[in-house]
Amino acid sequence: MLSEYQQATHVVPKLHWAFIRGENDDEETVTLICDAVNDVGLHVDVNVVRYNSYSVMHGTESAESTICRNVALVRRRLPGAKVKVIDRVGFDVKASCGMFIESAGVDFQSPTRPRPVDVSLQEIVVDRGATRTG
Repeated sequence: MLSEYQQATHVVPKLHWAFIRGENDDEETVTLICDAVNDVGLHVDVNVVRYNSYSVMHGTESAESTICRNVALVRRRLPGAKVKVIDRVGFDVKASCGMFIESAGVDFQSPTRPRPVDVSLQEIVVDRGATRTG
């Protein structure tokens, strides 16, 4: 559906991706996501956004070396894409992944609350029926 929309409008979707340590930052996941984009014939641009977790219960940002490795991998797997790493902004700006939840009034410290997952690009892999082991 997106590829048909892109063909009709010439709009390039921009994928926003935050790397979360141990969740979506391994090379296998990055490769699966890039392959899923390529498989549907979609041309995209990618913004790698910084992950500012609301609390440590919700994960931490990947190491800088992992982010650099993954950006290089995305550039190789999606050669036509403009891949940009967005500079980190302060918590006062509320403009990084994980920063929009404070005003919702939800208790994110509750140990019974399910852990949120950043699905910006992971949904593509899920839609393909891909599975991850490990």
